[in-house]
Amino acid sequence: MVRKYSLYIGIACVLAVSVFMSWAKQQVAYEHIKNAALKKLTYAEHVAAQPYMPTIEIANHEGNLVSLPEKGQFMLINLWSAKCKECIINLSTLKQLQHIFKGYGENWKIIGVSVDKPKDLEQVTKTIKKYNISEMARYYDARGSLQKFMAPKSVPVTIIVNNKGRVLYKIYGSARWLDSDVISFLRAMPHVKDL
Repeated sequence: MVRKYSLYIGIACVLAVSVFMSWAKQQVAYEHIKNAALKKLTYAEHVAAQPYMPTIEIANHEGNLVSLPEKGQFMLINLWSAKCKECIINLSTLKQLQHIFKGYGENWKIIGVSVDKPKDLEQVTKTIKKYNISEMARYYDARGSLQKFMAPKSVPVTIIVNNKGRVLYKIYGSARWLDSDVISFLRAMPHVKDL
């Protein structure tokens, strides 16, 4: 009888060690991927406190208010201006990233939110049409709440929000979103527990 239980205990121990080793291996792999990507995202800042993003209402292209963040969804939220050439380049790159993620079936939502003044909304609309970025950049920070929360020094600025609504990273300026290390890092995020 004792031998029988010893066998079960031994099997349970082997399984527990195996699960732990698998988890440790995944953590090491993720850290390696993260470090490689952060070298490419030169102006990335890890948000150590990882605050929960409050519910913030922004306007969509029809003028209706929508709420951010979307719980259960990893998000890249980019602030931009139609007067900023660097912003347009960054949005074009984010659009390509969005198409890549759709191809992988990844659980990411990428949006661009204009911070332009109401008097400049016509220019925003023209810019969106000209660069064919309406799929992701059709949002407007009508109340300035997102700007207040993100407190950007300049635009473009992007935050990475996890599926629980916590802000993980803030990236200033244009980023190398299409770099293979950056894509691997972003694709790995939804699969890391307790992120």
